[in-house]
Amino acid sequence: MHRLPPQFQAPLKSQGRPFWFVLLFNLSLVVAAAIFGAAHGDLSVLFREEALMTWWSTVQMIAIAIVAGLIFRKRSPKPFTWGHPSNLWLIISIGFVFLAADEILTLHEIFDEIIHSVLNWEETSLSDRLDDALVGGYAAIAACLLYRYRQELKRYAFLLPSLFLSFLLIGLMISLDAATNGDSFFIWLFGEQLGPTVLSYAAFVEDSCKVLAQGVFLSAFYRVLQSLGTPKQVDSNPQLEKAN
Repeated sequence: MHRLPPQFQAPLKSQGRPFWFVLLFNLSLVVAAAIFGAAHGDLSVLFREEALMTWWSTVQMIAIAIVAGLIFRKRSPKPFTWGHPSNLWLIISIGFVFLAADEILTLHEIFDEIIHSVLNWEETSLSDRLDDALVGGYAAIAACLLYRYRQELKRYAFLLPSLFLSFLLIGLMISLDAATNGDSFFIWLFGEQLGPTVLSYAAFVEDSCKVLAQGVFLSAFYRVLQSLGTPKQVDSNPQLEKAN
Protein backbone atom coordinates (compact mmCIF):
# COMPACT_ATOMS: atom_id res chain seq x y z
CA MET A 1 0.00 0.00 0.00
CA HIS A 2 1.31 3.43 -0.95
CA ARG A 3 1.81 5.94 1.85
CA LEU A 4 1.62 9.70 1.75
CA PRO A 5 4.98 11.48 1.41
CA PRO A 6 6.48 12.65 4.76
CA GLN A 7 5.83 16.32 3.90
CA PHE A 8 2.09 15.53 3.81
CA GLN A 9 2.03 13.07 6.72
CA ALA A 10 3.34 15.54 9.32
CA PRO A 11 0.69 18.28 8.76
CA LEU A 12 -2.10 15.69 8.81
CA LYS A 13 -0.86 14.03 12.00
CA SER A 14 -0.43 17.41 13.69
CA GLN A 15 -4.14 18.23 13.47
CA GLY A 16 -5.11 15.99 16.36
CA ARG A 17 -8.30 14.11 17.20
CA PRO A 18 -10.68 17.11 17.37
CA PHE A 19 -9.91 17.92 13.73
CA TRP A 20 -10.73 14.42 12.50
CA PHE A 21 -13.78 14.07 14.75
CA VAL A 22 -15.35 17.36 13.60
CA LEU A 23 -14.39 16.73 9.96
CA LEU A 24 -15.90 13.23 9.92
CA PHE A 25 -19.00 14.44 11.79
CA ASN A 26 -19.58 17.21 9.25
CA LEU A 27 -18.93 14.83 6.35
CA SER A 28 -21.51 12.46 7.84
CA LEU A 29 -24.03 15.31 8.03
CA VAL A 30 -23.31 16.30 4.43
CA VAL A 31 -23.78 12.71 3.21
CA ALA A 32 -27.02 12.38 5.22
CA ALA A 33 -28.25 15.70 3.78
CA ALA A 34 -27.44 14.46 0.27
CA ILE A 35 -29.36 11.21 0.81
CA PHE A 36 -32.34 13.08 2.28
CA GLY A 37 -32.26 15.66 -0.50
CA ALA A 38 -32.01 13.04 -3.25
CA ALA A 39 -35.05 11.26 -1.79
CA HIS A 40 -36.99 14.57 -1.91
CA GLY A 41 -35.83 15.61 -5.37
CA ASP A 42 -33.67 18.51 -4.17
CA LEU A 43 -30.11 17.90 -2.96
CA SER A 44 -29.96 21.25 -1.16
CA VAL A 45 -33.33 21.01 0.58
CA LEU A 46 -31.69 20.81 4.04
CA PHE A 47 -29.48 23.81 3.23
CA ARG A 48 -32.40 26.14 2.55
CA GLU A 49 -33.11 29.10 4.83
CA GLU A 50 -34.21 27.95 8.30
CA ALA A 51 -33.53 24.31 7.36
CA LEU A 52 -31.43 21.91 9.45
CA MET A 53 -28.03 22.54 7.86
CA THR A 54 -28.48 26.31 8.02
CA TRP A 55 -29.06 26.06 11.76
CA TRP A 56 -26.08 23.71 12.12
CA SER A 57 -23.94 26.20 10.23
CA THR A 58 -25.07 28.92 12.64
CA VAL A 59 -24.29 26.73 15.67
CA GLN A 60 -20.79 26.07 14.36
CA MET A 61 -20.10 29.78 13.84
CA ILE A 62 -21.33 30.63 17.33
CA ALA A 63 -19.09 27.86 18.69
CA ILE A 64 -16.13 29.31 16.75
CA ALA A 65 -16.89 32.75 18.20
CA ILE A 66 -16.97 31.32 21.74
CA VAL A 67 -13.70 29.41 21.32
CA ALA A 68 -11.95 32.45 19.80
CA GLY A 69 -13.26 34.56 22.70
CA LEU A 70 -11.83 32.10 25.20
CA ILE A 71 -8.47 32.17 23.42
CA PHE A 72 -8.51 35.96 23.59
CA ARG A 73 -9.32 35.81 27.30
CA LYS A 74 -6.30 33.58 27.93
CA ARG A 75 -3.92 35.44 25.64
CA SER A 76 -4.95 39.03 26.33
CA PRO A 77 -2.76 41.03 28.73
CA LYS A 78 -4.21 42.87 31.72
CA PRO A 79 -5.04 45.67 31.26
CA PHE A 80 -6.26 45.47 27.68
CA THR A 81 -3.72 46.71 25.12
CA TRP A 82 -4.89 47.85 21.69
CA GLY A 83 -1.79 46.76 19.81
CA HIS A 84 -1.42 43.31 21.37
CA PRO A 85 -1.27 40.37 18.88
CA SER A 86 -3.92 38.49 20.86
CA ASN A 87 -6.52 41.01 19.69
CA LEU A 88 -6.75 38.86 16.56
CA TRP A 89 -8.87 36.40 18.53
CA LEU A 90 -11.26 39.13 19.68
CA ILE A 91 -11.68 40.24 16.07
CA ILE A 92 -12.29 36.63 14.98
CA SER A 93 -14.85 36.18 17.75
CA ILE A 94 -16.77 39.33 16.78
CA GLY A 95 -16.49 38.42 13.10
CA PHE A 96 -18.07 35.00 13.56
CA VAL A 97 -20.89 36.46 15.64
CA PHE A 98 -21.60 38.73 12.66
CA LEU A 99 -21.37 35.79 10.23
CA ALA A 100 -23.78 33.77 12.39
CA ALA A 101 -26.25 36.67 12.26
CA ASP A 102 -25.69 36.90 8.51
CA GLU A 103 -26.45 33.19 8.13
CA ILE A 104 -29.82 33.50 9.86
CA LEU A 105 -30.83 36.99 8.71
CA THR A 106 -29.13 36.87 5.24
CA LEU A 107 -27.59 40.29 5.91
CA HIS A 108 -25.50 40.25 2.72
CA GLU A 109 -28.71 39.96 0.68
CA ILE A 110 -30.23 42.86 2.65
CA PHE A 111 -27.10 44.94 1.99
CA ASP A 112 -27.47 44.03 -1.70
CA GLU A 113 -31.04 45.34 -1.75
CA ILE A 114 -30.07 48.52 0.13
CA ILE A 115 -27.24 49.28 -2.32
CA HIS A 116 -29.57 48.73 -5.29
CA SER A 117 -32.15 51.03 -3.69
CA VAL A 118 -29.75 53.82 -2.65
CA LEU A 119 -27.92 53.86 -6.00
CA ASN A 120 -31.17 53.38 -7.91
CA TRP A 121 -29.71 50.42 -9.77
CA GLU A 122 -31.84 48.22 -11.95
CA GLU A 123 -31.39 44.56 -11.03
CA THR A 124 -29.52 42.72 -13.79
CA SER A 125 -27.77 39.37 -13.99
CA LEU A 126 -24.51 41.20 -13.22
CA SER A 127 -25.72 43.44 -10.37
CA ASP A 128 -27.57 40.47 -8.90
CA ARG A 129 -24.14 39.02 -8.07
CA LEU A 130 -23.40 41.90 -5.71
CA ASP A 131 -24.28 39.79 -2.68
CA ASP A 132 -21.76 37.19 -3.92
CA ALA A 133 -19.15 39.96 -4.08
CA LEU A 134 -20.01 40.94 -0.50
CA VAL A 135 -19.35 37.37 0.67
CA GLY A 136 -16.05 37.46 -1.21
CA GLY A 137 -15.31 40.73 0.56
CA TYR A 138 -15.78 39.02 3.93
CA ALA A 139 -13.15 36.44 2.94
CA ALA A 140 -10.76 39.13 1.66
CA ILE A 141 -11.04 41.08 4.94
CA ALA A 142 -10.39 37.87 6.90
CA ALA A 143 -7.30 37.10 4.83
CA CYS A 144 -5.96 40.63 5.36
CA LEU A 145 -6.49 40.38 9.13
CA LEU A 146 -4.72 37.03 9.30
CA TYR A 147 -1.79 38.49 7.39
CA ARG A 148 -1.76 41.55 9.68
CA TYR A 149 -1.59 39.30 12.75
CA ARG A 150 0.60 36.59 11.17
CA GLN A 151 3.05 36.69 14.08
CA GLU A 152 0.27 35.55 16.39
CA LEU A 153 -0.57 32.68 14.03
CA LYS A 154 3.08 31.59 13.83
CA ARG A 155 2.88 30.70 17.53
CA TYR A 156 0.73 27.72 16.50
CA ALA A 157 2.45 25.85 13.66
CA PHE A 158 -0.26 23.16 13.65
CA LEU A 159 -2.85 25.84 12.79
CA LEU A 160 -1.47 26.75 9.35
CA PRO A 161 -2.52 23.58 7.41
CA SER A 162 -6.07 23.96 8.79
CA LEU A 163 -6.22 27.62 7.76
CA PHE A 164 -5.00 26.69 4.27
CA LEU A 165 -7.69 23.99 3.95
CA SER A 166 -10.39 26.35 5.29
CA PHE A 167 -9.59 29.09 2.81
CA LEU A 168 -9.39 26.54 0.00
CA LEU A 169 -12.93 25.42 0.84
CA ILE A 170 -14.10 29.03 1.18
CA GLY A 171 -12.59 29.92 -2.19
CA LEU A 172 -14.43 26.99 -3.81
CA MET A 173 -17.64 28.00 -2.03
CA ILE A 174 -17.44 31.61 -3.27
CA SER A 175 -16.68 30.49 -6.85
CA LEU A 176 -19.63 28.09 -6.88
CA ASP A 177 -21.87 30.68 -5.21
CA ALA A 178 -21.21 33.08 -8.08
CA ALA A 179 -21.61 30.34 -10.69
CA THR A 180 -24.91 29.06 -9.26
CA ASN A 181 -26.53 32.50 -9.07
CA GLY A 182 -28.98 31.66 -11.84
CA ASP A 183 -28.89 28.81 -14.33
CA SER A 184 -27.58 30.66 -17.40
CA PHE A 185 -23.93 29.68 -16.88
CA PHE A 186 -24.61 25.95 -16.50
CA ILE A 187 -27.11 25.86 -19.36
CA TRP A 188 -24.54 27.60 -21.56
CA LEU A 189 -21.83 25.15 -20.46
CA PHE A 190 -23.77 21.87 -20.35
CA GLY A 191 -26.91 22.49 -22.38
CA GLU A 192 -30.57 22.84 -21.41
CA GLN A 193 -31.03 19.20 -20.45
CA LEU A 194 -27.92 18.61 -18.35
CA GLY A 195 -27.36 22.17 -17.10
CA PRO A 196 -30.05 22.26 -14.34
CA THR A 197 -28.83 18.90 -12.97
CA VAL A 198 -25.21 20.06 -12.79
CA LEU A 199 -26.43 23.30 -11.20
CA SER A 200 -28.14 21.40 -8.37
CA TYR A 201 -24.97 19.38 -7.71
CA ALA A 202 -22.82 22.53 -7.75
CA ALA A 203 -25.17 24.29 -5.31
CA PHE A 204 -24.95 21.31 -2.96
CA VAL A 205 -21.14 21.27 -3.10
CA GLU A 206 -21.11 25.02 -2.40
CA ASP A 207 -23.25 24.62 0.73
CA SER A 208 -21.19 21.62 1.84
CA CYS A 209 -17.91 23.54 1.51
CA LYS A 210 -19.23 26.18 3.90
CA VAL A 211 -20.12 23.66 6.60
CA LEU A 212 -16.83 21.78 6.19
CA ALA A 213 -14.77 24.99 6.34
CA GLN A 214 -16.52 26.00 9.55
CA GLY A 215 -15.73 22.61 11.06
CA VAL A 216 -12.04 22.97 10.17
CA PHE A 217 -11.95 26.45 11.76
CA LEU A 218 -13.69 25.17 14.90
CA SER A 219 -11.41 22.16 15.43
CA ALA A 220 -8.27 24.18 14.69
CA PHE A 221 -9.17 26.98 17.10
CA TYR A 222 -10.15 24.44 19.76
CA ARG A 223 -6.67 22.95 19.39
CA VAL A 224 -5.20 26.41 19.99
CA LEU A 225 -7.35 26.75 23.11
CA GLN A 226 -6.17 23.37 24.37
CA SER A 227 -2.53 24.32 23.79
CA LEU A 228 -2.83 27.37 26.05
CA GLY A 229 -3.79 25.54 29.25
CA THR A 230 -5.28 27.63 32.07
CA PRO A 231 -4.94 31.43 32.18
CA LYS A 232 -2.63 31.06 35.18
CA GLN A 233 -0.33 28.70 33.27
CA VAL A 234 -0.19 31.06 30.31
CA ASP A 235 0.60 34.08 32.46
CA SER A 236 3.36 32.23 34.32
CA ASN A 237 5.00 30.77 31.21
CA PRO A 238 7.99 33.00 30.36
CA GLN A 239 8.37 31.51 26.88
CA LEU A 240 4.81 32.43 25.91
CA GLU A 241 5.20 35.92 27.30
CA LYS A 242 8.47 36.31 25.43
CA ALA A 243 6.74 35.24 22.21
CA ASN A 244 4.26 38.11 22.56
